[in-house]
Amino acid sequence: MHNLGSIIRTAETAGVHGIIIPKRRAASVNATVLKTSAGAVEHMKIARVNNINETIKYLKNQGIWICGTDMETNTYYDEQDYSMRNCNSNR
Repeated sequence: MHNLGSIIRTAETAGVHGIIIPKRRAASVNATVLKTSAGAVEHMKIARVNNINETIKYLKNQGIWICGTDMETNTYYDEQDYSMRNCNSNR
């Protein structure tokens, strides 16, 4: 739960518009997450969904850009081009 709070805090400072988390087998937003996020959870849109893969496919079909990370990521902000200049239209 501490990790989810940290992720929400980091996402909010990076300008993320929302976070999608699965309903099952994932941390939920509770008092610990609220405290760890240092209040960022109050400014972040968070969706809990039944099927995260189907949700991502749906959002991509609606023209929403999806960005994810993994456990091996060291930096996220200065090495990624978020301007969409180099993105292809096939998504």
